[in-house]
Amino acid sequence: LPPALAQWHDPDLPAMHQDIAEARRLLAAAGWQAAADGIRVRQGPDGTELLALTLRTFPDRPELPIIATAVQEQLRQIGIAVEVLLGNASDIPATHRQGTLELALGARGYGIYADPMVTLLQDFGPNGGDWGAMNWDNDTVFDALAALQAPLPDNARSALRRTVTRTLHEELPVIPIAWNLLAAAVHPALRGFTLDPLERSYRLERLTWGED
Repeated sequence: LPPALAQWHDPDLPAMHQDIAEARRLLAAAGWQAAADGIRVRQGPDGTELLALTLRTFPDRPELPIIATAVQEQLRQIGIAVEVLLGNASDIPATHRQGTLELALGARGYGIYADPMVTLLQDFGPNGGDWGAMNWDNDTVFDALAALQAPLPDNARSALRRTVTRTLHEELPVIPIAWNLLAAAVHPALRGFTLDPLERSYRLERLTWGED
């Protein structure tokens, strides 16, 4: 969760990183060996299995198909064949509910609200969520989110938030791929400008004109 959500952000968590060599090692340890074309296969009860997945996304946000292509290439480098399917945004929650969803790429804003509790409850509750976790269970997170809905002392709330944030960071029931950044162009004579990351206010009362 981003620094703009100060109560939920944990600056001590390690940064996300990519480790292709470790990913290849884990796949090989699970029995998936690279074929001549680099895509991994293994012997299953019905014969040779190909490590191939479908990634669903939608073109309503023009950046998503581009990012999906980058993800497709990253997974190819470790031996996973990915077919990108462009469809309606509703295809993702529909296949999620059916239990047939393999991979999905969407846009999810945890900074839409000053407190992301509503979104977290939707995405990481006991039954998962249309745009969140799928077939993932963690009682620690469920219990912490449930407890946060009741009145609590500030220190207890902080501890529960930290538990949720750290568990999601470690287990990655959803994987963050990219972040949006807000940018603003300001005249050099404008004084007192600050940008509200949650876009609730232009903070005009703080602005004054000075000399260049």
